[in-house]
Amino acid sequence: MQTKGNSYLFNPAKDLEPRFISKSEADCFFMKQVLTGDVADGYPGCPNVGDSLVEELLSDRFKFEPYEQTFKSGPRKGTSEIRWQKVPSSSMWDIVVSCYEKMVYLKALQFSRLVVLVY
Repeated sequence: MQTKGNSYLFNPAKDLEPRFISKSEADCFFMKQVLTGDVADGYPGCPNVGDSLVEELLSDRFKFEPYEQTFKSGPRKGTSEIRWQKVPSSSMWDIVVSCYEKMVYLKALQFSRLVVLVY
């Protein structure tokens, strides 16, 4: 019920009095559940995303954005790879989507490396 904004929540087992849940608190709680999952509902959430990362991203309003890193020296000189950086975001939904985009990219990268090894 913490995802329903502008309402009071009261759990006699935990609360001494009803507490008000604002719309922004409810939205933040919902986005946190989308990323970390909800065991009671059987929803696993985004892999490799824990409570501390979600708190940081949602409170500081950062999302992940890919960028290309080209190596200038060493054995990988001249090659490039995709890396991820945290950039400001105005939308909580963009933050959630960026976490899943990063996860999908990394899973695809793992799969492509596995295919090369097997082939």
